[in-house]
Amino acid sequence: MNVDETRVLSALERRPLTVENLAHALGCPIQEMHETVQRLWQKGYIDTTRANAETHNTRGQWLMSQLLPWGHPPIPVEIHSNSKTYFILTSKGHLHLHPILSLNQEA
Repeated sequence: MNVDETRVLSALERRPLTVENLAHALGCPIQEMHETVQRLWQKGYIDTTRANAETHNTRGQWLMSQLLPWGHPPIPVEIHSNSKTYFILTSKGHLHLHPILSLNQEA
């Protein structure tokens, strides 16, 4: 069973959640949720609530990475989460859920 990434992003759109919260809410195994969260984090669709200006060189750079996430890949290759790590939707994740333009729009 593969966890639907859209369902995870939709859940995070409402409020910050841990991997365990997400697994329980979506009815899937915690290990699968860890893998899904890792993929979404690597794509830049989610971040942790612990992300702050210290992970970037300057506050301005951190702010720009939140507003315009393209070209600002996450620094670590893997996110290490525990039961106290809450995940949030990034602006890139929000745009993935709600694209501004869609090629399949009906008039």
